[in-house]
Amino acid sequence: MQGENIVKRFYAKNQPWNFNVIDMESRFELKILDPKTGNTHTLAGIIDRIDKPTDAAYEIIDYKTSRKMKSQESIDGDLQLSLYHMSLLKRWPHIPSEAVNLSLYYVKHNEKLTTKRTPEAAKRVEEFVISIIQDIETRTASNDFPPQPSALCDWCGYKAMCPAWKFMF
Repeated sequence: MQGENIVKRFYAKNQPWNFNVIDMESRFELKILDPKTGNTHTLAGIIDRIDKPTDAAYEIIDYKTSRKMKSQESIDGDLQLSLYHMSLLKRWPHIPSEAVNLSLYYVKHNEKLTTKRTPEAAKRVEEFVISIIQDIETRTASNDFPPQPSALCDWCGYKAMCPAWKFMF
C-alpha cells in the first residue's frame, strides 16, 4: 500500500509527458588515469535517469528510497553525483559542465534536491578517487583490510570469508 501511494504521488507531480527523458538505467564506465603510476582505472555504474529539459540543459536524476533526506550541503559534495557528472561529460564531451543539473529524488518524500558541479570540483573529485585507489593498492599489497562490521554486513556476499564473522562459519 505504501508503494502504491508513493507511485501515485510521484505521477501526480511528475507526469511523464512533461519530461524529455533521454536515457534510463544508463550504464557507464568512467576511466580515470593515475598520473603517478600511469595506470588507468575503470569505475562502472548505472545512472537511474538522464533528462534533457531544454536544448541547453541536462539533468541526472538518482532515485532514493531512504526515509532520511540528505542536506543540501551534503548533496553539494555527494561523491556518487560527482561521478555521474564526470561520466556524462566524458560520454558527451560537447556538454558544458555548468549545463548539467544533478538531482536526488526522494520518492518517499516526493521531493527532489538539485545541485551542480564546476570543472574545478570534477578535478578535485578525480584526485580524491585516485587517492582512494592508491590507498586500496597500498593496503592490498600489505594485506591490510581490517573488517568494519556494520548493518550492511547482512547483505554482503563475502560474509562467509570475513574475519569479523568467522565465528559463524
